[in-house]
Amino acid sequence: MERKKLLTMFGSILLAIVLAAIALVGGCAAPTSTPTPPPATEPIRLVFATWEGPESNTSLLFKGWAEELAEKTDGRVTIEFAFGSVMGPAPEHYDLAASGVADITMVGLSYTPGVFLMAEIWQMPIAGVPNGPGNAAFYELFQKGYFDNDFRAVKPLFVAVDGPGHYFMGEKPVLTFADMKDKKIRASGKIHTEVVQSLGSVPVGMAAPEIFSALEKRTIDGAFTQYGFVNAFRTESVMDSVTELSLSGMSFLYCMNKDTWNNLPPDIRAIIDDMSPEYSKLSGVLADEWKEKGKKLLTDEGAKINNLSPEEMNKVLSAVEPLWEAWLAEGDAKGLERREMCQELNVILKGMGVVGALPEDIIG
Repeated sequence: MERKKLLTMFGSILLAIVLAAIALVGGCAAPTSTPTPPPATEPIRLVFATWEGPESNTSLLFKGWAEELAEKTDGRVTIEFAFGSVMGPAPEHYDLAASGVADITMVGLSYTPGVFLMAEIWQMPIAGVPNGPGNAAFYELFQKGYFDNDFRAVKPLFVAVDGPGHYFMGEKPVLTFADMKDKKIRASGKIHTEVVQSLGSVPVGMAAPEIFSALEKRTIDGAFTQYGFVNAFRTESVMDSVTELSLSGMSFLYCMNKDTWNNLPPDIRAIIDDMSPEYSKLSGVLADEWKEKGKKLLTDEGAKINNLSPEEMNKVLSAVEPLWEAWLAEGDAKGLERREMCQELNVILKGMGVVGALPEDIIG
């Protein structure tokens, strides 16, 4: 009996010890906690540089591009803007992108003469092409690879055209071909300089922001540019008349640094490529809206809109024909497909209902 009591007592003590040990171990265990999530990935920040202000049609176009890209990437890409030549004057913007000083830039192709030997076609005296068909045609040539060598140092995003060009005059209106003789006209880039010169005028080079002061002081007689320029630089108060020549235009490239492009995730690169056609098209729509606003600014200020008679306009077209001959001959000598490109451009424009834009007897 005593033995049974001892065994029972020993069993109770042993159970108590085991239970105490379990409690002790449980009390010393590390408390359970929810794992800390990894920190959120910072968005990819890209810097876009342009010499124009934030409210120009080209800047508004790229703002829309940036907003759409942010939306389609769920905020993984954001664009920081450097407006108004903060990162350098207009002629440096291609190098800004090529060197990586900026991630993305807008390049005015006429500002860097001798670099874009094929894409400079839109500075040539193409006649009477509205912005809509012009942008569509320019993008189609781009897609066909005519500008691959021109843009080889960067990743092209999309191209754009703004035009056509007219004579915007100060005090002295241009009403005939003869009126253009010896007029001092601001022109941008090599080809526009040659166009102005072929019309008998004296081309004057200067940065776009200087034109207002030069017209106000009458150190130049006018400027060869487009209606959108009036909006961008608010020159309506110093331009008394416009003679609509509808020749040439300004062409632009939106491009990205190659290393920046290659470092983007593949899905983001695919999104950007998918956006390109739409933005080339949209650039024409915005350019036409900008043109109408600029034209209204001028007419509200009292400027006269002039058109040459068919006879006088034929004199203009005859005067610029030698520029085509020389440009195509230079292309032949350098082994460039300029002649083939012009023929294709002519076909594209005719398909859009635009005829007579290029001199068929010269381009072949």
